[in-house]
Amino acid sequence: EEEEEQEEEQKQSEIEEAKPETEVVAPVKKFANIKIMNLVNSFSQSSDEKSWIEQTLENVEWQVPERTPEETEMMEQIELVTATLGDDCKPLYDLTLKSLWKNWIDALESGLQKLSKFQIDDEQKKLDIQFMNHKLNFTRIRQELVAIVHIYLKDNDFNKLKEEANKLVIRCQELAQEQPEDIFSALPGIIPKRDTMMLEGRIEDLMKKIQAHGATQ
Repeated sequence: EEEEEQEEEQKQSEIEEAKPETEVVAPVKKFANIKIMNLVNSFSQSSDEKSWIEQTLENVEWQVPERTPEETEMMEQIELVTATLGDDCKPLYDLTLKSLWKNWIDALESGLQKLSKFQIDDEQKKLDIQFMNHKLNFTRIRQELVAIVHIYLKDNDFNKLKEEANKLVIRCQELAQEQPEDIFSALPGIIPKRDTMMLEGRIEDLMKKIQAHGATQ
């Protein structure tokens, strides 16, 4: 019996000596952990990118007030006044002007669209309408930029974002060509040529920053 026990101990010792010092599954586990960490980091980078973009778009310069019930009432009033107008568009002009003062962009657009159908001889009113159209176009460009960037945050298609942003840059250039170097007007919120050129630059800078941030990931 003692000989059998010794033989068993000898076999067990040989088995122990034959075992590798490191388990073969360890490299597999290590590789899996690396993949998981890379995945976590990619999510973190994506989240960071969205975070700084969203924070940028939350700046005051990109914000446009949402439509209020009062603005909706103004738009309804513009429709009613337009339906009863004769040759004199002064009531419509006054409502459009009030929309500008209130910074009601949708109502301003509605009023300007209807005023465009009238023949206006007063030079000051013609100039004011031109300035109000500049304000409207400038604001719509900002709104559309915010919209296309939010789409990019969902589909992550930078080429599509850049294509749409280029269209906005062209619209800025066209708007700037219509604007005088200096504006002499008592109207509120009128956009000078300088502001339009600055908007064009901000759009281009934002695209470069988004592209550079994406390239580092």
